[in-house]
Amino acid sequence: MKELNFTHTIFVEDKELSNKFAKYINSIKLERDFEQLNNFNESSTEFNKLVNVELENIFNSVCERLNKTRYNLLHTWVQKYDNHDWHQVHVHNPTDYSFIYFIDCTKDSSPTTFYTPGHPYVMSDPIHINAQKGRCIIFQGCIPHEVRPNNDSVRKVVSGNVRFE
Repeated sequence: MKELNFTHTIFVEDKELSNKFAKYINSIKLERDFEQLNNFNESSTEFNKLVNVELENIFNSVCERLNKTRYNLLHTWVQKYDNHDWHQVHVHNPTDYSFIYFIDCTKDSSPTTFYTPGHPYVMSDPIHINAQKGRCIIFQGCIPHEVRPNNDSVRKVVSGNVRFE
């Protein structure tokens, strides 16, 4: 009997967070939407360039693993979670990858929870990745994910979409 499987990879890399980058992120004005504070509609070329400098080595490493030659940052934003803030289950563009980079958090910050593509119709055990300052998570945009209600007022991330070509 032949067995076939689908594979969806989540890359996790921990790095030292640049103080200069963190200071810049903390200076960005965020607006409250229904679930958390963010600047989703305020992405800029300058911000993308700074994110690229901060995460270039990680993006290049993923390029190599995917046998791609380059990447392009498509959209970046900041999210800040106060106590009890959350981000409901969602996906990004299924043809691209997405990333989460932790700028600040505590041991009480909620993890990011990932589900099998096809969730909730396709069921399997979720993957919980704990918040850790300097941690970067890169995953296919088709992977459903969420942040359950947060347990501190510190959790802050830079998120975005990236295309590997």
